[in-house]
Amino acid sequence: MNLKQSIEEMIKQPDYEPMSVSDFQDALGLNSADSFRDLIKILVELEQSGLIERTRTDRYQRKQSNKTNSKLIKGTLNQNKNLKFDDPNKEEELCIFTLKEFLKLHKYYQNSKDEDSKNKFKSLFDESKELVEKKDTPS
Repeated sequence: MNLKQSIEEMIKQPDYEPMSVSDFQDALGLNSADSFRDLIKILVELEQSGLIERTRTDRYQRKQSNKTNSKLIKGTLNQNKNLKFDDPNKEEELCIFTLKEFLKLHKYYQNSKDEDSKNKFKSLFDESKELVEKKDTPS
């Protein structure tokens, strides 16, 4: 079995946990510079083919489908314009989620002893509340 097949077999195991490059090296017993280079090439190839994806912590995991990762919201972001959602219901979900998180922070700041932080948060909170109320008001 070649290196690529060995990696694919590891990834397809039900108990597979995301692994770093060095984890793959250790698991496969690779210790030469050539084998390291080959490992990197294969991981990049598997990533491009869609079998695996690299996490923020540089670990490789099986590719997650959008159905299994419901926290992903499909849309596009243009830094010079507003966020545009493919599904208007997702926009509402995100607004509600953000507001709930905001309220958690509000409780934290209410208990804060720093008056400047409290005032900044209160101002931000009031602005956000006004925006939500405007959105709910029919035109």
